[in-house]
Amino acid sequence: MPWQASAWYRRRHRPPQSLTVLRETTATESAESADVLRDQPVSFAAAHRRHALRTVVTTTVPTPLPTGDGSPHSAHDPFAALDVLENESA
Repeated sequence: MPWQASAWYRRRHRPPQSLTVLRETTATESAESADVLRDQPVSFAAAHRRHALRTVVTTTVPTPLPTGDGSPHSAHDPFAALDVLENESA
């Protein structure tokens, strides 16, 4: 989808050039540069809600945003930016 913001908003605000992605580490990655978060749900019980630890890596990916100015653009693929992550781990 093209960017749906009005012309005045597009002039005033620039779309982000990259997005921050928090992803779980793979089995082959070193956990030295990773962060540990306690956000993996274990129990949803209101009286005993619990969360387990998980190891995440923070990465930035480019944002391929269509301009919304009527120019032709390729088909939207929301997962295309994540291909960068797959190529890094290979």
